Amino acid sequence: GFGGVSAHRVEQSRFYFDRFEDVVILPSSFDPARPAVRDFLATLPEHVTVFCREKISYDLALQCAAHPERLLLSEDLAFRYDYGKWTRRRGKGTLVCFRTDSDSAQESRPSCSIDISRYGDKHDAWPLLFCVSLFEEIHTDRMHVGIAAAMMNRQTYYYDNNYHKIRATYAHSMTAMENVHYMGRRTPDVAPSAESRTRMRLLHVLMKLRKPAQRMATHFRRRRFRRADPPVTG
Repeated sequence: GFGGVSAHRVEQSRFYFDRFEDVVILPSSFDPARPAVRDFLATLPEHVTVFCREKISYDLALQCAAHPERLLLSEDLAFRYDYGKWTRRRGKGTLVCFRTDSDSAQESRPSCSIDISRYGDKHDAWPLLFCVSLFEEIHTDRMHVGIAAAMMNRQTYYYDNNYHKIRATYAHSMTAMENVHYMGRRTPDVAPSAESRTRMRLLHVLMKLRKPAQRMATHFRRRRFRRADPPVTG
């Protein structure tokens, strides 16, 4: 999105404007209350097409966009993903996953919460999907944790972040899902069982160890490739 901790997308996107004759920004949220985002929309070139993933962003963007005809309303692409193999897993217990960054609207979060969105990176969705699939009830203010839980047919309790992204996505794409419960900005009142808390702690430890283990494995693979290289002559 273009708001909150993701406002840096503004400069990342501008990098491409002078390099291509057609630029498409895939479904995103926009927070024009941030001056950088408002200026970005007001100065969008005519060859840039923007998809908004919910109606609040779309309506706000229309008010300040230089070329409103280039704005289109869609939905977050995570709703188009095939969750089949994850849905077939039998979840058990309660997962509590709240933001640990400045986009959080919570003054406090349950002590058992684990922020599973930080376990992977933009090229690595597996940790998030794996963790969500292990539980049958999910409490979260992370958009894509909530979408994944909803699409896996888990009981999903969806809490606001500090701007409109969560409530707008719920209103635009999730109101017909009976397994999704919009919680607004209320303080989470959830008490997972001892078993669920133990499983969350174990997942947290395993996922924290996973990245350094991956880096080590990659390092050794590269060393083997280098040893196999023919000697340089010249």
